[in-house]
Amino acid sequence: MHMQKQELARKIARALSETGFSVAEASGVRSCVDVIAQRKNSKVVIKAVSNIDAVSAGEASMLKRIAYFISGTPIIVGVSSQNGLLRKGISYFRFAIRCVSASEISAITDTSMPYLASKSVGVKVLIDGSKLRALRRISGLTLAELAKLAGVSASTIYKREKGSAFVSLSTAKKLEAVFGESLVVAAQVQQSSSYRGKKLGSSSVVAIGLDNEPFGMIARQRNYYPIGFESDLRTMQKKALFFNRIKEAFDDSIPFFVASKERSIEGIKVIERSKLNSISSEDELLELVY
Repeated sequence: MHMQKQELARKIARALSETGFSVAEASGVRSCVDVIAQRKNSKVVIKAVSNIDAVSAGEASMLKRIAYFISGTPIIVGVSSQNGLLRKGISYFRFAIRCVSASEISAITDTSMPYLASKSVGVKVLIDGSKLRALRRISGLTLAELAKLAGVSASTIYKREKGSAFVSLSTAKKLEAVFGESLVVAAQVQQSSSYRGKKLGSSSVVAIGLDNEPFGMIARQRNYYPIGFESDLRTMQKKALFFNRIKEAFDDSIPFFVASKERSIEGIKVIERSKLNSISSEDELLELVY
């Protein structure tokens, strides 16, 4: 039986905490991120799901946006895919986000594992195209000769040699058998190098929008600022509990809400939107949120 999302998120949070991570868990909050954790300079932004194929493109995009903006790594932790239970010792991927099995949470920070692609049509692996090309040339094989040995077309080999790419698991095994060397790589799948942001007021503090799950925006300059937008009080209280966990876990994160009037919710400052739009420096922002 698949464990519930909240149970899985708590399991992840406990496991990371036991290995020295500072952890903030988003329990009870509708969110594209369930756990944010940091150990030294390593940050991970985690989505917990039963089936990794249930993660939508929108959720994946928000997860990657948050991870990029706080200089972290997005990871999906799940139990299964459309192909069945996730295997131990393997990193799958969905929308270019690494996925690991819930039964092997220690693998969250293990970048030495091979990558598999979860696809309804079968399993694919990420291979190193540059290494493939170098091995082929050293072996004196032509594109056509290697293609025949691997049971694929010469154009397929050519395309794969142009860079790291996914091939079927059976093709990868055939190629590795030809050379007697591993071609599956564990490098992080390439992510977007930037997200277009906007300045807060006339300051140099840059923010990106996140569809209010649970943040409306995240801003940064010297510090990170998870920002929640005004909603019903109960929802804001739930988000405030998560914001407090973030504030306690990460010294450089200062969460706050933006609403129509100033107040405090569960110890998290609420500032007026007009005042946020009028700031000219990060120091002015800090004065508002403290």
